[in-house]
Amino acid sequence: SASLPWVACCEFDPAVAVPYVGIDNHRAASDAVAHLLSRGHTRIGLINSDERYLYARQRQQGYLDTLAGAGLPVQPQWVRTVQSLDYAAGTQAALDMMAGPDAPTAIFAVSDTLAIGVLSALRQLTLRVPQDVAVIGFDDIAIAAQIDPGLTTIAQPMRELGETAARLLLQRLADPAAQVPGVLLQHQLILRGSA
Repeated sequence: SASLPWVACCEFDPAVAVPYVGIDNHRAASDAVAHLLSRGHTRIGLINSDERYLYARQRQQGYLDTLAGAGLPVQPQWVRTVQSLDYAAGTQAALDMMAGPDAPTAIFAVSDTLAIGVLSALRQLTLRVPQDVAVIGFDDIAIAAQIDPGLTTIAQPMRELGETAARLLLQRLADPAAQVPGVLLQHQLILRGSA
């Protein structure tokens, strides 16, 4: 029923007055792009998820704002939106992106599964990672550390996100009228071999 208290974890809508737990997706994406800029990349591609999701809009805005802050133009052909977060979608998006003129020398994907698909595309094109094209993912899934090269990625504190969501929910259950704040936890850029 509508009267059940709930808490949004990771994906939330600030317009709805529900306590949320997540990370600062704008800043996380900005950190990823800033890392690529620090390595000398100026042609940076983005493979994004469906913009119906707040996190996707925030990560895209972080990418755009960071490039703009560096005085770099964003080429529309460097931005791809995919409808599913699987390897095949990442592979196809990267193949499309790399086929164009002025192909990027770095790609930021909003999930590790997409990023691993990107690595597969680059292998098909016989491009070396990170020498020819650097790749950064997002989520730090278990396989990210096992593949070669290891995937540079943004880690979210998954356990802490879950624990915080549970704590906020218990607070709401104990006192449904209480104002329970939204909580943003720290992300971390995990540097491995891909970027």
